[in-house]
Amino acid sequence: MADLKNLFLLTKHPSTTQILLMSLFFISLFLLSSSPLPDFSHSLIVSTFTSRLLTAANFFSSSSASDSNTIYSVSPSSIRVNNESKKMDKELTSCDIFDGAWVSDDSDPVYLPGYCPYVEDKFNCFKNGRPDSGFLRHRWQPHGCSVPRSDFECSIDFIKSPFLVQESEVLDAYGKRKETLRLDVIQEPITKIYRNADIVVFNTGHWWTHQKTNEGKDYFQEGDRVYEKLEVKEAYTKALRTWADWVDSNINSTRTRVFFVGYSSSHFRKGAWNAGGQCDGETRPIENETYTGGYPWMMKVVESVISDMKTPVFYMNITKMTWYRTDGHPSVYRQPVEVRGSSPASGMFQDCSHWCLPGVPDSWNQLLYATLLVSRGSLPYKSLGSLL
Repeated sequence: MADLKNLFLLTKHPSTTQILLMSLFFISLFLLSSSPLPDFSHSLIVSTFTSRLLTAANFFSSSSASDSNTIYSVSPSSIRVNNESKKMDKELTSCDIFDGAWVSDDSDPVYLPGYCPYVEDKFNCFKNGRPDSGFLRHRWQPHGCSVPRSDFECSIDFIKSPFLVQESEVLDAYGKRKETLRLDVIQEPITKIYRNADIVVFNTGHWWTHQKTNEGKDYFQEGDRVYEKLEVKEAYTKALRTWADWVDSNINSTRTRVFFVGYSSSHFRKGAWNAGGQCDGETRPIENETYTGGYPWMMKVVESVISDMKTPVFYMNITKMTWYRTDGHPSVYRQPVEVRGSSPASGMFQDCSHWCLPGVPDSWNQLLYATLLVSRGSLPYKSLGSLL
């Protein structure tokens, strides 16, 4: 609350920034008090409110840097997190943070369900009427160490690139346009935005299981050649090698750290996603640690490709930790009640491959943060467990 207090230290002649902040304060207070909130603690609600107000403050402060009344302050909580992180470094370097179990945790999620403006509606299970919140009450606990829970001032660019390589078109024998996937060309937006990045995180997986990609008929292209038939595993390997060659040729590993996030598990019962597969009604993780959902073939390809690269790649192997989370998917709550009806229709597609937010992916962010802590110094590869 020290930051919040400092925001309202008014001088005899308040600045435009302070007047705006005061207005924001009262408007936000009114909206927060009138909003329907789930059963989360007052501390999280206040923390969320404060965080939003501070974000607004930073925006207005940066746009009026010449204002003589601008107050700069350091958050005491940030200092505590940094000191705690330093103490954890030694513990983290001797631990594989991707090997562990989900444990019950009554602490609040890192943000209120339904209140993050960046969460797409189809993953906003709270907004879409999911009645239970138990799936938010579990924390990933690695064997032999603890993962710090913190935040960090950074800017993020998100590039949607389901395959990492370029989606394209060709003309068939009748002059009709036909979609193809260029296995030998990296997707264009990636090549334009990486240069100023300190950290680049890549991922591709689930879209390779879709029908058109999985069948591999008249879809995969290299140069001018469109394969009449190419097995998806071979196509995926070719695409990953195109990505790896591009990374090795273009990314300066002394400036930019490269991460690759592995394949997260799906949990369809009684069929595939388009054949009646279901996951609704799941409210708890699988607690049997010996359970394995089968290691995806794609991750074996990823591991093989990364091992041949000259650029160090931090491999975040999240597959195992997602095996157990049958309860974390949107299922029928991918759509609002007015679309899906009060009870799911028998022919409705359920989403058992993506995740509710807040939810399981928030733990990946914590693991990314822990990996960043470990990778700050000149540490041997073996210390990261999942670094290839």
